[in-house]
Amino acid sequence: MTFQDDNRVVVSPRRRGGMEMRRARAPAAAFVGPLDGHTAGLLGAWSVARRLLSSHTGPLIRVRRSSDDAEMDFGALADGALDVAALLAFCGASHGYLVRVYDEYGVNNMDQPDPSIQPRVVVSGVLVTMSGGAPGVSFSTGTQFMLSTLPAIEGAATVLCVVHDVASNSRFCGTDQTEQHHLFYNPPLWMSEARFVGTSQGVTGSGSGRVSFKQANATTRRWQLDGGAEQEDDSGPLDNTFGVRGWFCTSFGSGPAVLGTGKINEMIIYSAALSESDVQAIQATQGGLT
Repeated sequence: MTFQDDNRVVVSPRRRGGMEMRRARAPAAAFVGPLDGHTAGLLGAWSVARRLLSSHTGPLIRVRRSSDDAEMDFGALADGALDVAALLAFCGASHGYLVRVYDEYGVNNMDQPDPSIQPRVVVSGVLVTMSGGAPGVSFSTGTQFMLSTLPAIEGAATVLCVVHDVASNSRFCGTDQTEQHHLFYNPPLWMSEARFVGTSQGVTGSGSGRVSFKQANATTRRWQLDGGAEQEDDSGPLDNTFGVRGWFCTSFGSGPAVLGTGKINEMIIYSAALSESDVQAIQATQGGLT
């Protein structure tokens, strides 16, 4: 016996003689990354929550468990989401510390080899999450940070982050002169102030959200929260060179004592001042991460 399915005829032997009908399984759809259509000018893409590009087939993060200091890489499931089940099985009842976030577009991974200042992705066997339940990274003390090797960006640039639970008067990925803890930093100079989160810091009064910051030249910069309209942010000094370093949270002032707390799960960097429509299109894909 035969039947037609998607222009294919499928014939299968019956267990006890004769023939039986069996529906053919359609091939799995190829994965399409949320950034596949937004690669022009892309410099780096880091996420602990999802796969961003179809070209990236490696792991998303590397985690150390506190019980025995063993480390393991974790990748994405078929739908692109982090394999949380594997991560929790590895950590058990212990903490999971973030050792690396792989750069899905290049080789500029976010690293922290020092166990004493690694942020956590699992706390006592429980996944660190953002407000909506997506995986996140908790910077719970003022000494934790991740650094990349991405070199300075000359001219225009755009950065898109997803942050949550950032302390009052703090800026996630801020740029105060707190030693090496800067998003925009090119040793020994600190560069443009990217004011992401916190009262009077660009995104006023917001402790969570999908935040973008872009600079077109030495006098113009804008921020945008959760796909809303672009806002001017012309306070503070500007520099036309971006030195991109890593993930951390700072508050007002200077020195390591003022590092703040918060969570992050994704950052994307471009060497161009993206249009408002492009920024909103990318932020729209981040809706499930906040």
